[in-house]
Amino acid sequence: MTGRRLSPDVESETLSLTFDGQTLDACPSDTVASALIAAGVMRFGSTSGTDEPYRGFCLVGRCAECLVTVDGQPGIMACRTMVRPGMRVDTQIGLGAWQTDATE
Repeated sequence: MTGRRLSPDVESETLSLTFDGQTLDACPSDTVASALIAAGVMRFGSTSGTDEPYRGFCLVGRCAECLVTVDGQPGIMACRTMVRPGMRVDTQIGLGAWQTDATE
């Protein structure tokens, strides 16, 4: 999955990260939320109990409706987290769970 650029003339440099195992491109100045939205991602996670999907509400760090799992750590606000090369982002189900990778 490659990201659509919201403003292709702003930056020419890109970096790659993964979201749910698929590679996408982002601008170095992107937050995780802006990179995911630019790539067309419609669901960041789902609530516990009802499993309702969410994708962010305020996107300025006040509501916690954009929680994702980043590099195995759940509960990360996508709107307040800057992208970095090689970052692994996954949808978060409910409160999320710590993920460990035996190769790390």
